[in-house]
Amino acid sequence: MSKRRTRIPPEARKRMLMYGFAMLLALLNDALDLVGLGVPMFEGLLDLLLAILILSSMPERKFTDVLVALADMVSGIDLAPMWTIYLLYRMEKDPELVKAVSLLRSKKPETRVGKGATGEAPPRGS
Repeated sequence: MSKRRTRIPPEARKRMLMYGFAMLLALLNDALDLVGLGVPMFEGLLDLLLAILILSSMPERKFTDVLVALADMVSGIDLAPMWTIYLLYRMEKDPELVKAVSLLRSKKPETRVGKGATGEAPPRGS
Protein backbone atom coordinates (compact mmCIF):
# COMPACT_ATOMS: atom_id res chain seq x y z
CA MET A 1 0.00 0.00 0.00
CA SER A 2 1.69 3.18 -1.14
CA LYS A 3 1.08 6.53 0.44
CA ARG A 4 0.50 9.36 -2.00
CA ARG A 5 1.90 12.66 -0.80
CA THR A 6 0.52 15.93 -2.05
CA ARG A 7 3.25 18.08 -3.54
CA ILE A 8 3.01 21.71 -2.54
CA PRO A 9 5.22 24.09 -4.52
CA PRO A 10 8.14 25.48 -2.48
CA GLU A 11 6.95 29.09 -2.88
CA ALA A 12 3.50 28.21 -1.54
CA ARG A 13 5.08 26.28 1.35
CA LYS A 14 7.21 29.33 2.19
CA ARG A 15 4.14 31.58 2.11
CA MET A 16 2.28 29.19 4.41
CA LEU A 17 5.13 29.31 6.93
CA MET A 18 5.33 33.09 6.74
CA TYR A 19 1.60 33.50 7.28
CA GLY A 20 1.72 30.95 10.09
CA PHE A 21 4.43 32.87 11.93
CA ALA A 22 2.59 36.16 11.36
CA MET A 23 -0.60 34.55 12.70
CA LEU A 24 1.16 33.42 15.88
CA LEU A 25 2.42 36.96 16.44
CA ALA A 26 -1.05 38.38 15.67
CA LEU A 27 -2.67 36.05 18.20
CA LEU A 28 -0.09 37.09 20.80
CA ASN A 29 -0.66 40.79 20.04
CA ASP A 30 -4.45 40.48 20.19
CA ALA A 31 -4.31 38.48 23.43
CA LEU A 32 -2.11 41.14 25.03
CA ASP A 33 -4.50 43.84 23.78
CA LEU A 34 -7.49 42.06 25.29
CA VAL A 35 -5.78 41.48 28.63
CA GLY A 36 -4.37 44.98 28.79
CA LEU A 37 -1.10 45.81 30.48
CA GLY A 38 -2.23 48.88 32.38
CA VAL A 39 0.63 51.15 31.31
CA PRO A 40 -0.36 52.83 28.00
CA MET A 41 3.22 53.76 27.07
CA PHE A 42 4.52 50.21 27.52
CA GLU A 43 1.50 48.76 25.71
CA GLY A 44 2.01 51.16 22.80
CA LEU A 45 5.67 50.20 22.50
CA LEU A 46 4.79 46.51 22.61
CA ASP A 47 2.12 47.06 19.94
CA LEU A 48 4.70 48.83 17.78
CA LEU A 49 7.26 46.05 18.23
CA LEU A 50 4.75 43.31 17.42
CA ALA A 51 3.43 45.29 14.43
CA ILE A 52 6.96 45.54 13.03
CA LEU A 53 7.49 41.81 13.55
CA ILE A 54 4.15 40.93 11.94
CA LEU A 55 4.75 43.20 8.97
CA SER A 56 8.25 41.85 8.44
CA SER A 57 7.07 38.24 8.57
CA MET A 58 4.36 38.68 5.94
CA PRO A 59 5.17 37.60 2.37
CA GLU A 60 4.41 41.03 0.91
CA ARG A 61 3.50 44.38 2.34
CA LYS A 62 0.53 46.50 1.37
CA PHE A 63 -0.63 49.94 2.39
CA THR A 64 -3.52 48.44 4.36
CA ASP A 65 -0.99 46.59 6.54
CA VAL A 66 0.33 49.93 7.75
CA LEU A 67 -3.22 51.20 8.36
CA VAL A 68 -4.02 48.15 10.51
CA ALA A 69 -0.78 48.66 12.45
CA LEU A 70 -1.64 52.32 13.09
CA ALA A 71 -5.20 51.48 14.10
CA ASP A 72 -3.95 48.81 16.49
CA MET A 73 -1.71 51.31 18.26
CA VAL A 74 -4.64 53.62 19.07
CA SER A 75 -5.42 52.75 22.67
CA GLY A 76 -9.21 53.02 22.40
CA ILE A 77 -9.85 50.54 19.58
CA ASP A 78 -7.43 47.72 20.30
CA LEU A 79 -10.10 45.60 21.98
CA ALA A 80 -11.03 43.92 18.70
CA PRO A 81 -8.67 41.19 17.46
CA MET A 82 -7.64 43.34 14.50
CA TRP A 83 -4.47 41.56 13.44
CA THR A 84 -6.01 38.10 13.55
CA ILE A 85 -9.04 39.13 11.51
CA TYR A 86 -6.89 41.04 9.04
CA LEU A 87 -4.47 38.14 8.55
CA LEU A 88 -7.35 35.72 7.99
CA TYR A 89 -8.65 38.11 5.34
CA ARG A 90 -5.21 38.36 3.70
CA MET A 91 -4.75 34.59 3.73
CA GLU A 92 -8.14 34.11 2.09
CA LYS A 93 -7.23 36.55 -0.71
CA ASP A 94 -3.75 35.11 -1.42
CA PRO A 95 -4.08 33.02 -4.62
CA GLU A 96 -0.98 30.89 -3.99
CA LEU A 97 -2.10 30.05 -0.47
CA VAL A 98 -5.63 29.23 -1.63
CA LYS A 99 -4.21 26.91 -4.29
CA ALA A 100 -1.96 25.13 -1.77
CA VAL A 101 -4.82 24.67 0.71
CA SER A 102 -7.07 23.31 -2.04
CA LEU A 103 -4.32 20.81 -2.93
CA LEU A 104 -4.21 19.66 0.67
CA ARG A 105 -7.98 19.39 0.90
CA SER A 106 -8.29 17.42 -2.33
CA LYS A 107 -6.22 14.57 -0.92
CA LYS A 108 -8.58 11.66 -0.36
CA PRO A 109 -8.69 10.28 3.19
CA GLU A 110 -7.29 6.79 3.55
CA THR A 111 -9.73 4.01 4.41
CA ARG A 112 -8.87 2.01 7.48
CA VAL A 113 -9.14 -1.74 7.53
CA GLY A 114 -11.38 -3.17 10.24
CA LYS A 115 -13.75 -0.25 10.40
CA GLY A 116 -17.34 -0.48 9.31
CA ALA A 117 -19.19 2.02 7.16
CA THR A 118 -20.15 3.95 10.29
CA GLY A 119 -16.55 4.29 11.43
CA GLU A 120 -17.03 1.94 14.40
CA ALA A 121 -14.91 -1.10 15.02
CA PRO A 122 -16.59 -4.46 14.40
CA PRO A 123 -17.97 -6.16 17.53
CA ARG A 124 -15.57 -8.47 19.32
CA GLY A 125 -16.21 -12.05 20.20
CA SER A 126 -18.72 -12.81 17.48
